[in-house]
Amino acid sequence: MDSQGGGNLQNVLSISTAGNNRYLLHFNSLNSLTQWTAGIRLAMFEHATLQEAYTGSLIAGKGRMLNNIGVIMERTKFKSEDWARVRFGAGTPWRRCWCVITPPDEKEYQKLQKTLKKRPIYDRSTPVPKGDIKFYETRKVTKKTRPIATINDAYSAYAIYPQSKPLIDQSTL
Repeated sequence: MDSQGGGNLQNVLSISTAGNNRYLLHFNSLNSLTQWTAGIRLAMFEHATLQEAYTGSLIAGKGRMLNNIGVIMERTKFKSEDWARVRFGAGTPWRRCWCVITPPDEKEYQKLQKTLKKRPIYDRSTPVPKGDIKFYETRKVTKKTRPIATINDAYSAYAIYPQSKPLIDQSTL
């Protein structure tokens, strides 16, 4: 670990946060490392499940009041572009960006549908075709324009549960 000839440590868990911080946790035994790793993974799963459940309740509760909820929820074949307010990481300011959402290639989707029909019914390892989302500074996007950020391997998105109770009814995240 140190430059003065220190040896390698065993049973170390490395945790990286969204703020690019890295934490190293050292444990006395492999059993402790395994238990802590399982606990942290369970907490991450529970956190994601809470966010997904909150998103479902938002859509179920407020979605029926939206005029185009059917259009919003259905799978689309066409590229969508619009302005969006985005925050790239916790603690960073919100900024207005031009957002371009490109759905999965239609031919790729059809090909995947055909292969799914041929698979055994209990085969759960189904790949999901993915599109991408690109964020730009300006609305004028050309082939030479480089995006600020790109999301290219996402398979789900959900609303963020507010930290204070009054914000629950007003949430649009």
